[in-house]
Amino acid sequence: MAKVLIERTVAEGLEPNYEQTIVELLGHAEKSPGYLGGESYRDAMRPNHYVVISRWESANAWHLWFGSSERYEMLKKVGVFLKEPEKCTILEPCIYQSQQGL
Repeated sequence: MAKVLIERTVAEGLEPNYEQTIVELLGHAEKSPGYLGGESYRDAMRPNHYVVISRWESANAWHLWFGSSERYEMLKKVGVFLKEPEKCTILEPCIYQSQQGL
């Protein structure tokens, strides 16, 4: 399994527009082969900073979604609300994982 951390900083005042549009993007991601789920967060100290952690069967499944025409078209819609380009990080487990977290 692969996890992907996506960070987006939305231009101030455009958060409601971003949130409405991101629901549509999520709908497309959910149909993508290998998508297992995800969680979305909003920074408590910077409410225009959003973090998404998505789970994929493999890094390859993520790359297929990342390069898909569906994601490209949705990112054009989302991109108009962003203050800066999104940052994506593919995460892999470390050998010292704890069942209890940190």
